[in-house]
Amino acid sequence: FFVFFATTRSFSETPSVKVKGEDDLFSMIPTTLIKSFQPALNAYNKGDVDRAIVEAKKLLKKKELTETATALLGDFYLRRWEGAGSGEGPELIAALNALEDVTRQYGGTENADLALLKRGNLYLSKQQYGEAGGSFTRVVLRHPQTPYAATAQVGLLEATRGLRRWDQIVRWYPRLSTFNPSLYNQQRGAFVYANTLFELGRFSESY
Repeated sequence: FFVFFATTRSFSETPSVKVKGEDDLFSMIPTTLIKSFQPALNAYNKGDVDRAIVEAKKLLKKKELTETATALLGDFYLRRWEGAGSGEGPELIAALNALEDVTRQYGGTENADLALLKRGNLYLSKQQYGEAGGSFTRVVLRHPQTPYAATAQVGLLEATRGLRRWDQIVRWYPRLSTFNPSLYNQQRGAFVYANTLFELGRFSESY
């Protein structure tokens, strides 16, 4: 998982961003704060996500640690939901609420953008395409200057494909290039576009 501190940097390119499955949390936390987060990280790396959540919650009352702790909790609850089988139980509600906490409290930060991407992908996995599209749209419209806009635009195309709104994809696909997408995102977008052309019966253009 990725965890960032708030930043005012500007970005010149859009990297390929994984939104789950990244376990190197140590490298994403400022070195001056690593000691404070060590108990939570140690528990997480041992596979004890429940203990990691308990330890991260202890840090919410410390102002200098609150944002990173909130972002970590979003990641931890998401991992707990995945570990529980990605079902419809209380783990799903907890994961969505934790990600919403990040976007509500730290809107405009990299942490918020990443939380929106994670939530969008969660909804995609549940085939809840309208909700997924809403999360991705917030990144594209509100934070187009961040390195996550291209990833969100591709997610929006994928959600729109799930809704079988082929004409919208044809209109929206050219916008992807304006976000300076990585090769990975170019390939994802091109796949959705080719599939759309096929569904529209434009077979010669889809190859």
